[in-house]
Amino acid sequence: MSEHARYCSAFCFIFTIDCLLVAQVKAQDSSSDEPEIKYAIIGAGIGLFLSICFLLIKLYIIRKQVHDSEQERSDASLRRASARDH
Repeated sequence: MSEHARYCSAFCFIFTIDCLLVAQVKAQDSSSDEPEIKYAIIGAGIGLFLSICFLLIKLYIIRKQVHDSEQERSDASLRRASARDH
């Protein structure tokens, strides 16, 4: 393990422990669970939306690559056919 990687690992470990042990969350008025549920639903909705967008982009990229690949194959076969004709 290189010296840089060792320092990076040590820093990440210490930073994680610091965040877990030192950070304190002060609770607000916890008499009502409604805001927590509302924010959980909003967060889940945003996560679902981003996941769907990611999947749609990946499907678009795959379709485009397949289309480009098919087009290159057809162009190559046309070139071979025209080369045989000459």
